[in-house]
Amino acid sequence: MVLPAAAVSDLACRRDPSGRLEVLGPNGTPVASLGTNDWETRFFGRPLGGLTIAAGPAADLGPAAWREAVRLLTREAGPYDLVQVHLDVQHHQLAPALEEAGFRLADTRITFVTHVGRDHSIRHEPRAGAVRLARETDLAALGDLTRQGLTNNPVFHSRYKDPAYFTPEEGDRWFMAWVKNDLADPASLVAVWEVDGRPVGFFGYARRGEREGWPYYRGTLLAIEPAWQGKRGQLAMDAYLYGQMPSPEFWVENVTQLTNIPTFRNYLASGKRLDRIELTFFRRRPA
Repeated sequence: MVLPAAAVSDLACRRDPSGRLEVLGPNGTPVASLGTNDWETRFFGRPLGGLTIAAGPAADLGPAAWREAVRLLTREAGPYDLVQVHLDVQHHQLAPALEEAGFRLADTRITFVTHVGRDHSIRHEPRAGAVRLARETDLAALGDLTRQGLTNNPVFHSRYKDPAYFTPEEGDRWFMAWVKNDLADPASLVAVWEVDGRPVGFFGYARRGEREGWPYYRGTLLAIEPAWQGKRGQLAMDAYLYGQMPSPEFWVENVTQLTNIPTFRNYLASGKRLDRIELTFFRRRPA
């Protein structure tokens, strides 16, 4: 059944208990909300906001009411230097209203979510060297790999490297924070790929609660020296970490960008299941 498009007058605004501003549709269902991204605001030392879209209810509004919902929220975006929003490509028809309100495409996300049985996962070996668990003493080496493979690599794209939104120093701090957090977190697992006794790549999983009674892990950073890319190192590190998981079954979430074709192919080759593709937009505070 096709629902009639909502009228602009059917929309309402309210603050939820956390202080986020919500726009409600005709039946009182939230269609989108705006609030502070607390962790990013603290990390970068400037106010960063997040727009969250309930894509199904938002699409049901119709173009005119959805455009008004975005206008109502961005009217309150003045305190934020940047506002970020992720939009599932299944609802790409919502993008024009975001662009009219000043949002610009900054990045993409492809997310894989896979249920894995540790004893039934595919084993891969690198074409050279060996894989081991990371140690705290690896921090400097992993930092060098992060800069070579990510922050200083012109082929690797990330919104946190975009000079329109972040300085090089901010981007470097962002990626290094992931490395430090992974090594310091006892629930995280980080694999290091060594060749001739020297780290040439690393990859990590961080524990993120549970799903259907099994541990849920999110892939964090993957960095490999350019000279050693394409030699099965990513597949080998991924499979190695599966074998280190403390539970016989678990979930893994892996995220990459549309532009990162080698990693995308490796995820498919290792049996990961595509969950969603999203577009990431940023809106700068008007001058």
